[in-house]
Amino acid sequence: MVLIELKNVRKEYGVGDTLVHAIRGISIDINQGEFVVILGKSGSGKSTLLSLLGGLEQPTSGNIIWRGEDLSAYSEDELAIMRRSEVGIIFQHFFLLDSMTALDNTELPLLISGVSKEDRREWCMHLLSLVGLEERATHYPNELSGGERQRVGIARALANKATVIIADEPTGDLDSKKGKEIIDLIYSLNKGDGFMKELEWQPTIILVTHDVGMLRKGMRVLTLSDGTVISDQIFDGNYDKFDRLGNPSAVETQYEQ
Repeated sequence: MVLIELKNVRKEYGVGDTLVHAIRGISIDINQGEFVVILGKSGSGKSTLLSLLGGLEQPTSGNIIWRGEDLSAYSEDELAIMRRSEVGIIFQHFFLLDSMTALDNTELPLLISGVSKEDRREWCMHLLSLVGLEERATHYPNELSGGERQRVGIARALANKATVIIADEPTGDLDSKKGKEIIDLIYSLNKGDGFMKELEWQPTIILVTHDVGMLRKGMRVLTLSDGTVISDQIFDGNYDKFDRLGNPSAVETQYEQ
């Protein structure tokens, strides 16, 4: 089932006297339950596309359709409510509050939404157990490793049972070993296995990375260049199809709707 549609979407920014065309007429569909990876070199429009798909930005022109509703018709308040209830974000730099424990940080989206302390505490303890941090729930961010802090970030992104989880370079601050662990954890979150086999729903994942090594078999890969999608394929496990910048370097199998 189609969850998000982009129809001839463009995004432009004014930088001084220069008009930057970040996204140039992209039309794609994202299906519910997909794991979508956005690849491309720096400046290709990856993060902008991620923000548009997550409803964090509005396009300069074109339409973004969520569950059949055009987001351009939403007020700022309606967009904020949609993001709060539908979107979870995993940040590259974690953005945990230093004065709050791992559990308190995980609860934050539910606290903002007005969920009672009893209800949010039970659910968020369960989430921390799913990411392997139940015994670290009372620790503060400065008492956690980088990988553990990102696991808290993943639990926090799941707190509101988000339909879509967006992640912008979620392993950028981690070494290769910890980065692999985090990608495997997010992958299991989408597939409903491994750590996340007890999860109650299957969120759609949209992830930005510059690292081809983060790809896993079955992920849908959108490769961007100069604000356009130059390739849309299902990753078959063959890393040789991409160069080090994520650009296709061989004949691809095109994604079929």
